[in-house]
Amino acid sequence: MRARHVQLSAQGAVFLDHARQLLEVHERALATFAAARQRLAIGISDHVAGPELSALIARMNAQDPQLLIGIRIGSSDDLLRSFDRRELDAVLARQHVGRSDGEVIAEEKFGWFAAPSWQHRADEPLPLATMPEPCGVRATAVQLLDAAAVPWTEIFVGGELPRSLRPSWRGSG
Repeated sequence: MRARHVQLSAQGAVFLDHARQLLEVHERALATFAAARQRLAIGISDHVAGPELSALIARMNAQDPQLLIGIRIGSSDDLLRSFDRRELDAVLARQHVGRSDGEVIAEEKFGWFAAPSWQHRADEPLPLATMPEPCGVRATAVQLLDAAAVPWTEIFVGGELPRSLRPSWRGSG
């Protein structure tokens, strides 16, 4: 059997040149998309963030090793404002009055906690460890204590202090 000689027509040669250009542009477009890592920016309320966070990140990474996860921990108010400005893709926060967006994924019961050895002295105000204002949990605790006429005093404020209360550190140099 003899090999046959095949040659493109003039129209086929023009089409082949355009087809090669089209494939080259297609490959460049795919390479650009593949090179860009997908990013996910998540806000997590400081009330929700806990020791399970690292396991959650590991599971998310196992699902998609190319996913770049950014996590911001802060107050629910601040995180929801960042979400509204589209700085965050998702937020895990306490439900806020006046907001109907989002989905309830868990319900927490409000509780009072103390060291096992702690004993309240009736003649002293209740010592309270809180997060700084505008913390919703703090507001609920204070409201309940005031409504019950229980005297209280803050002995510890955790988390990040509001800007107005932060010391200004100025070094010489």
